[in-house]
Amino acid sequence: MGLMVKVLSAQSIPSFEMVMIRSAIVASYTMGFQRISQKDSYWGRPKNRGILLGRACVGFVAMSCFFFSISELPLKDATVINFTSPMFTAVFAWIFLGEPFGIQEVAATAFSFLGVLMVAQPPFLFHRLGSGSDPGLESRRAAAVLIGCVGAACAGAAYTLVRAAGKLGEPPLVPV
Repeated sequence: MGLMVKVLSAQSIPSFEMVMIRSAIVASYTMGFQRISQKDSYWGRPKNRGILLGRACVGFVAMSCFFFSISELPLKDATVINFTSPMFTAVFAWIFLGEPFGIQEVAATAFSFLGVLMVAQPPFLFHRLGSGSDPGLESRRAAAVLIGCVGAACAGAAYTLVRAAGKLGEPPLVPV
C-alpha cells in the first residue's frame, strides 16, 4: 500500500483522494463479507456506536496522516514512523482499558521512540555542520515527521478502540 501511495503521490494525486478510494474499497469489501457471514448491523449495536464512530474518525486521521507522510518523506522513513503505532496502542490500552504495561512494554516504547529519533534526525539533536541544507526543506521534513507521528498515535488510538469494542461484544467485522 505504501509503495502505491508513493507512486500515486508522485503523479500529483492528493493524499485525501487516495484515502477516500482506499476507504471505499475496504468498506465495500467489509460490507459484502459481513453481509454474507453475519446478521449484525453494519453500524454495530446502538450502545457501542460512540466507540465505533470514534474509531472511524481516528482511523481516518491516522490514514490521512500516514498517506501525507508517505508523500513528503522517503517511504522507509514514513513506514518506520508508522510502525510506532503499537507503542501508542500499548500506552493507550494501559491508560484507558487497564491493560498491563510492565517493564517490557516500557523498554519497547523507549526503543521505539529512539528509533523514530534516529529516522527523523531532528536538527537540534543531529546538527550537521556545513551541510548547507535548505531551512525550508528541513522545516517541511520536520512537519511531515510530526504529522507521521500524529498518524501513528491515531492508529494506536484506533486499535485501542477496536479492542474496547471487542470487549463490549461487537462482532469482529463491525469495528473494522
